[in-house]
Parts: sequence; structure tokens; C-alpha cells
Amino acid sequence: MKNSEPMKKLLPFAAPLIIAFFNILLILFPAEMIDAAREGTALWFSNVLPSLLPFVAGINILSGLGFVSFIGTLLTPVMYPLFGVPGCGGFALITGMTSGYPMGAKTTAALRAKGELTTTEAQRLAGFVNNSGPLFILGAVGVGMFGDARAGYLIMAAHYISAVATGLVMKFYGRGSNKEALVFKGDFRNFRRSSGSLLSAAFRSMRAARNKDGRGFGEILGDSVKNAMETLVTVGGFIILFCVLVRAFELTEVSRAAGALFENFTGQDKRIFDGFFYGLIEMTNGTRILAEEPFSKPRFLAAAAVISFGGFSIHCQSINFLSKTDIKISIYLLSKAIHAALAVAAASLLSPFISHNYAGAVYTSLMYNHTMLENMAFSFVMFAVSILALLAAALMANAGNGCGKK
Repeated sequence: MKNSEPMKKLLPFAAPLIIAFFNILLILFPAEMIDAAREGTALWFSNVLPSLLPFVAGINILSGLGFVSFIGTLLTPVMYPLFGVPGCGGFALITGMTSGYPMGAKTTAALRAKGELTTTEAQRLAGFVNNSGPLFILGAVGVGMFGDARAGYLIMAAHYISAVATGLVMKFYGRGSNKEALVFKGDFRNFRRSSGSLLSAAFRSMRAARNKDGRGFGEILGDSVKNAMETLVTVGGFIILFCVLVRAFELTEVSRAAGALFENFTGQDKRIFDGFFYGLIEMTNGTRILAEEPFSKPRFLAAAAVISFGGFSIHCQSINFLSKTDIKISIYLLSKAIHAALAVAAASLLSPFISHNYAGAVYTSLMYNHTMLENMAFSFVMFAVSILALLAAALMANAGNGCGKK
């Protein structure tokens, strides 16, 4: 706590200076800043809005109907031994993997707000469920940036493998200083002994959650769509803001000197530094730079790291949800750094399988030339697949548990 006091004292002075500098750039380069804002708006409207709307609205509807409690009860025997979180964490994990940033963080915050997770469990869960989606990795990165679908598949594999590995690491967060896990596991065993099959317990849990909510389906539907639009407008604001911020850095060429030093000391292309630097600010722009020709293993590894870390544009969107709970932002950011490091290790093992003769960066700001309706259709399919995958995993867990009882 003492180490954070100087930062707290510095922030009230640093923040106005940064904002003032940013406003000066808006005055000096109005045309360039407006173009960047237009690109951010187009990216949000053509890709993010149709991609996330089905997930945000669908998750809210399922939560109101008690489905999350149903799945959570069924998946607890799988999720708790692996990750130290209740079964509802499986819902957040699948949602984050299929819909992309920042849905993992939003779902975790919603579960914590409803009391489905303890503070420690929410902290563990937030560390590994907030991930990039396949629509971005396969389409925008693989096909649109690297010009090679294989690059997208390998980065996606490294991204999700390292996410699960991060979850295994985060399982140890809070151990020793917190008895919540032991209490929960003991209560769950007692609950199983006294309540019969896990499936019947899941149905009772869903019924209890539905009764506790108390809203009719029409009200749930209206509230879900309203919440989804409010969420996506906020996300869009962050996307536009950081597109303009990245353009401001490009105009001031702030990374040029640091990039030259990087090239002198490492012998690597300075554009790798540029891509990593801008990727820490805004993931998409950084990945686009890293995908430029000529291909190299460091570029591939840096792209995997940037996508897994997410960039501060993504983190601001995520923090907007997490800050409404008691989840510690510092631990969340540390977990994303761990995710990025593990992604580099996984990508390094997978890099021999990538082709070095790819087409190069052909990316456009409208993702990979898919229409808004195509993006929305893809998202609806992914949402349906994720729900079916959850149901299948839950039923398999229940069947395995039943066999164990015999």
C-alpha cells in the first residue's frame, strides 16, 4: 500500500498534463484526429456492435432466466478442482473465448455483483476468462493481417492454451490466507449428499434464481437489450478514444527514438518495437504493424503477446466493469501480463508450423471486408455453439460424477 502512495499523489498532476497535451494535438492536427475518430467509429459500428450485441443481450437473458445458475451447479465439479472457481466460471470462460474482449470481464463482474462468486473466486476468474474472440484472431489477424489462415489458427491455439494455463496459475491466488475454497468445497459435498443427483440440484438452483429475479420474460428481454446497448456504446467510446490516441502518438513519432535504440541493441527490425509499443496501447493497430513483411519469428511471438495482453484500450473497457466490484485491478493486470508471457512460450512451440510465405498485411479498418450482417450472423452462431458446448460439458460432468457415485 505504501508503494502506491507516490503514484496516487502524482496522478492528480500527471492526468491534467496528459489530457492538456492530448487536446493540443487535437488543435494542431484536426484533420488527422477526425480521420482516426471516423476509423474508430467504423470499426465499432461494422464489427464490434454486431459481434458483441448477441452475446451481451443473450447473456443477460440467460442470467435472468436462471440458466447461469443451472450451468454453474453442473460445472462446479469440473471448474473447482481445475481453477478454484464455481461452475458459473465455466459460463464466463466460454463466453469470453467465443465473444472476445471485454465480455469475460463483464460476465465476471456480473457474477460477482449477483453474489455467485466470492471476492477471491472473482479475482481468479477475471485473470483468465477475458480473451480475444475467434472472429478477430482468425479473420482480422490470420486472413486480414498475416494473409495466412494458419497464422490465425496457431495464434488462437497459443492464446487459448495460455489462457487456460493462466487459470491454473491463478488457482493459487488467495490460498493460505483465505479459507473460502475449503468452506465452499465442504458445503458442496454436504449439498450433494443431501440433495440427490447433481442434475436435479441444478434444476432447483435455476428455479431458485428465477424466483429470486422475479421479472417476467418481456421485462428481462427489454432490460437485456437496454443493458447491451449501454454497454456497447461505452465500449465504442473507448475504441474511438484510443484510435485517436494512437494516431496522436504516430503524429508525434514518440516511439521513433526508442525503436532506434531497440534496433541497435537487439539487431531486430524497429517496427517490431513499434508494433509492440502501439499494441500495448491498442491491440489492433499494434498487431497490424507486427504482421507487416518481412515475416520473422519475433514478429509472430510479439503478435501473440499483444493479443493475449489485450492493450490498454481493452483494459479500460474491462476496468469499466471490474471497478464496480471489489476485484483488484492490479491483480487483473498482472494476470494479463502472465497470460502474455505464457502465450509467447506457447507460440514459440507452435511457430515452426507457420508458413513464411504469407501475403502480408492487407488489413482494413473494417476487419476483413465482412458486412455487418455477416459479422452478426457469425456471432449468433458462435453464441449458440458456446451454449451447446456448455450444456455438453455440464452433462458430461454430471454423467462422470454419477459413475463416480456408483
